Amino acid sequence: MRASFTGTVIVGLVTMAIKAFKTTQDHDLNFTLLHRKCKAPLKITHICKVCEQPVSTNDSINGIETSNGWILFEKQELEELEPVSADGHPIRGKQCIPLAQVNSLWYDQAYFMVPTDVQDMRPYALIKRVLRDERIAIVITYTTRGHAYLGLICANHDGLILRRLFYADNLRTIEDFQSGNAQIQLSAKEITLAKRLFKNMTRPFKHESYQDLRYLRLLEVLHAKEKKLPIPRLARQHPVPPRTAYLIDALNQSVVQYKQQTSK
Repeated sequence: MRASFTGTVIVGLVTMAIKAFKTTQDHDLNFTLLHRKCKAPLKITHICKVCEQPVSTNDSINGIETSNGWILFEKQELEELEPVSADGHPIRGKQCIPLAQVNSLWYDQAYFMVPTDVQDMRPYALIKRVLRDERIAIVITYTTRGHAYLGLICANHDGLILRRLFYADNLRTIEDFQSGNAQIQLSAKEITLAKRLFKNMTRPFKHESYQDLRYLRLLEVLHAKEKKLPIPRLARQHPVPPRTAYLIDALNQSVVQYKQQTSK
């Protein structure tokens, strides 16, 4: 399997070469836009909005529109924006922080990190052991594919994980939307019933029991169309309960419903 990127982790004077692989894989089926008559893929043609003529790649240039008009960037200028040192693109350890200080909203993409060579296995094992024992993570910065990233190196059960983080100025807060901030006086009965409901809903989490139903349905329809069979009927979904002004009634009914389900 091809690595998403490679690099050299630098922590103090300790170095190790690593390969990074995405922790997830996409199951999406890619649709292609076709000509209905010929059933053939369409070509994408870039048309200038002014002269309305087709434009080739050689005649195009990147630009950003500002209040003063379009600011143009040649391809070489964009490549030179990437911060590159004489060492290439190192993954630099900047500091360590307790895992308890990490906000889950910071997380973007995650990657498995594996040592590149035999000589990298010892520092890899040492970093994994200390991060796990001390319950800390290494804050890192790194560059790949023209982007400068912030991230964390954390210990997982079997190895090291690189968690790419959003920068602070990429994040929003709930105050940005003024939602859920009103002071609501909850009754003791509402709180008791909600706790009872959540207790009834609590059970061991089986990750594999949850599946992408839209993807499975798409496969089902695709296979039927491919074999020229009737489209299977869509499985009936549970209806959305109506909104009620009486929260106590909804809680009571929910407690009874989940209690009946768990008793089966």
